[in-house]
Amino acid sequence: MRKAFTFFLLGFIFAAGCGYTTHSVTFAEKTIFIKPVVNAIKIATEDSKYANYKTFPRLIENELTSALTREFNINGQLKVVNSGADALTLICTIKDYQKESLRYGSSDDVREQRLRLYVTMSLLSNHAATVVVTESEINKTGLVWGDVCDKFLKNGLGQQLDPGEVRLKPGWEDKKDEMAKVFGDDFNKILSLLQQSHTVKEKEVVGETTFFLTGASQKTETAAQVDLVDDTARRITEAVVEDW
Repeated sequence: MRKAFTFFLLGFIFAAGCGYTTHSVTFAEKTIFIKPVVNAIKIATEDSKYANYKTFPRLIENELTSALTREFNINGQLKVVNSGADALTLICTIKDYQKESLRYGSSDDVREQRLRLYVTMSLLSNHAATVVVTESEINKTGLVWGDVCDKFLKNGLGQQLDPGEVRLKPGWEDKKDEMAKVFGDDFNKILSLLQQSHTVKEKEVVGETTFFLTGASQKTETAAQVDLVDDTARRITEAVVEDW
């Protein structure tokens, strides 16, 4: 019995060691400007015919903006400021709100539901040392991401973070002559992109919560939306301050 427990404990330790770990990201900026969240949910769609089932909470973007401010203040790694001049800028857009039934009673009445909030977030930086070039930015210039990415990496100008992101190495501004030779006729497009506000991170975040419609722990959908907004704000804050 003791041997079996020992193997179980060792297996648990090794399994835990193979998981993902997080560590804090170090930014040149110590402050963050949170732009008002934009609600881009398209109400006038085919889903409107299910209006009695699928609802679109009003002013949820305002609630999420306030919740983000609270979460960053609690986290403390980045101070929330009212201007993005010398700060990181966080841009969030609500893309969808979904409600799903999880459990039914004997009379097919809904007992438990799950809410999900889909948000795209972009973190921008004006600081040269934190410049990240993304595939979406390159595509907007008309250049081919694969070619641009290869030139950054093969010439030691950047480090790949994800398949669609390359972080430029510190001091890239002193290597403009070298970059001009590497990119040739495309250099001006690249330089123009690098001299703008730059995307440090882009991610889709999905917040969620579940709630009961009956019993001692029952909640209204409106009350559950408060938990949903808080969970989404927490996930966005983690996506900003932590690196996987």
